[in-house]
Amino acid sequence: MGLIDCVLHPDWSGRNRWRARWVPAALSAILLTGRSVSAQDEVFDFSLDRLRQQVDELVKEHLPDSDLELPEPDPAQMDEFFRQLQAQLEGEYVLDLVPFKRTVDFLLPLLEAHEPLRDLGTWLRSRRDYFEVLDELNVVVPPTTTTNAPATVIPPPPEALTRPTAPRPPVIVPPPQPPPGKAAAATQLTNQVTAEIARDDEEPVAVNVVIVPPPTAIPPAPRPPTTPGAAPPAPQRPAPPTLRRDNPPQEAVRAAWSRQLAGRDLPAGAVTWVPRLKPIFLAAGIPAELVWLAEVESGFDPRARSPSGAVGLYQLMPITGRSLGLSTFPFDQRKDPEKSSRAAARYLRQLYDQLGDWPLVLAAYNAGPSRVRMLLTAHRAATFGEIARHLPAETQLYVPKFEAVLQRREGLRWADLTTPESLPGPLGNDPAKRPPK
Repeated sequence: MGLIDCVLHPDWSGRNRWRARWVPAALSAILLTGRSVSAQDEVFDFSLDRLRQQVDELVKEHLPDSDLELPEPDPAQMDEFFRQLQAQLEGEYVLDLVPFKRTVDFLLPLLEAHEPLRDLGTWLRSRRDYFEVLDELNVVVPPTTTTNAPATVIPPPPEALTRPTAPRPPVIVPPPQPPPGKAAAATQLTNQVTAEIARDDEEPVAVNVVIVPPPTAIPPAPRPPTTPGAAPPAPQRPAPPTLRRDNPPQEAVRAAWSRQLAGRDLPAGAVTWVPRLKPIFLAAGIPAELVWLAEVESGFDPRARSPSGAVGLYQLMPITGRSLGLSTFPFDQRKDPEKSSRAAARYLRQLYDQLGDWPLVLAAYNAGPSRVRMLLTAHRAATFGEIARHLPAETQLYVPKFEAVLQRREGLRWADLTTPESLPGPLGNDPAKRPPK
């Protein structure tokens, strides 16, 4: 964020805003100067970039640096926001994350501007592109009928993160009622519609849903005869329609990630760490290209820390790090790029020995191996695509994101990754360590 953005930001602290009242006058002076010069030279060469540069220079000259500090996020509001964000990342529907984008964009510069919160900002920055991909996937279809979709968790507005505010309940669209004398439709609807849920003073949030009405009702059993003078039986309410929301297909998610990463430059830390860490992955008996998992997890910044406690290039949880031989006290070895890479490589090798499929390995790395094995058994599945829609929302974005990173950085796809059996290493050629076919 440039200085001009700070000056004009609507949520910039009030104590600084009054000092910037001269900025409109400065803008006018610059514009008038530019117009008078153009009249003399008969050429009006106006550049918005030049205007921004001149205003930035004026701000630096007339406002001390201490007056340009961004406000610090309110701890209680920030904790509540991250609690809601984590809950949706672990939820099943990826489009429930869409309402969080505006607050994420507001919060990121605040976190990165304050040293104690910078590690949290690094984690959030590496997941900022989730919301860009969701913008592509959240295609708004004009609603053909109102629905009784459950209320999507709507994050607090950005301004609530810097000042206390009373919570406001979401406005929920009421469920539809069938016309008088007609029963509810029994045909299953397969087209996506959009339910709009909003607060009183905010823009509606579109949520793609698929409504599945209940099956044809079984005629009720005949009522027993009532005795004279007895109270009539209470009327029975009709069963509400059943709601089922579908996630975007994995083909669309992969295509969106490919477009998102097509022109992306290397992360700053990749130039330093990729050559040094690739031999560590090879020594563990797994493809060296898996080093790029650090771009997905932390943007190659070892300071990254998630709200749930994962730390380092490969975002290892405390219990996982300790199980892999890392110490978390007095110095957290998860912040050491080489030690954490050895631990992550060993963990990836263990997961491959259990699952024998790289997309499933990445899903287990993110969502946990127990959950992946349970879903494979419950759905009698053998691939990531067969269980993707039942995995947490973040995992549904995480695995295709790594596939796109692998394609962007190495020109490889899943099928191009060498299996551990053909790699050098202590476990590479041991038949007893090979996963079952």
